[in-house]
Amino acid sequence: MNHNYVIVTDATADLPPAQVRELGIDVVPMTFCIDGNEWTHHPDSEHQSSCAFLDALRTGKRMITSQVNEMTYQAVFTSHLEAGRDILYIGFSSGLSGMYQGAVRAAKELNERFAPNQVVLVDSLCASVGQGLLVSQAAHRQREGWEIHRLERWLGENCRAVSHWFRVEDLMHLKRGGRISPAAAAMGTALQVKPILTTDSDGRLQTVGKIRGRKKSLNHLADQLSARYNPELCADVWICHVEARDEARQLKEVLIARHGLNEIPVLPVGPIIGAHTGPGMVGLVFFGQDRGE
Repeated sequence: MNHNYVIVTDATADLPPAQVRELGIDVVPMTFCIDGNEWTHHPDSEHQSSCAFLDALRTGKRMITSQVNEMTYQAVFTSHLEAGRDILYIGFSSGLSGMYQGAVRAAKELNERFAPNQVVLVDSLCASVGQGLLVSQAAHRQREGWEIHRLERWLGENCRAVSHWFRVEDLMHLKRGGRISPAAAAMGTALQVKPILTTDSDGRLQTVGKIRGRKKSLNHLADQLSARYNPELCADVWICHVEARDEARQLKEVLIARHGLNEIPVLPVGPIIGAHTGPGMVGLVFFGQDRGE
């Protein structure tokens, strides 16, 4: 394993704590507020923050998420640079947040102060478990001994191959969070219509369709894997959800029947992303031929 650098990502990657420890990565914490009470979401505090998040969903409380500020990035980066380690930072999509630019500003000052040690930054153009899937693949290559700039190039060449497809109950949570326009949000107001979203090549959300009925919406997600899957690049397929475990398992069963895939993790989405998608979200991420824009 290459110990000359550490991989750092954001809590938006929605990686389970056990996987974070196994991969040996560091996660920048993020905060959210429920009725004025602030919570920190991080692998070390995931149980408490996730419980608060789920309780808020079930009781209809409003949540507000906050971007990571420059000082937080500086603190996380400095802890590794002072220990003599370089950093490969794989950040939340710049198409969805200004966080990546905050990390860039923090790294610029620190790279001057700690030279020749450095922070190397990669915009993942991914979100949630799509970001997590990309980070996990980076960590596996680090263990194989990849040098930091070789891995940086691989990430730049392949981050757009991470295909995100997900279904939400409606688009109002994304509208309130400023992730989609009011006009786009109107698509999901009709009874039983399930909006389908993806990320484009710039890492922005795109509403690409509306499917009537839950079962049909899950089949539509499975259709995307059938059409775009590129197992030669990466065979991993991950499913995620927000308070929709049964439907996530139904999607897994469809994928097993169609493709014979057995190792498909079903992962809960954390409060930072879940506050914007709302309950009932089911998502599918994999490496594909394209993002299907």
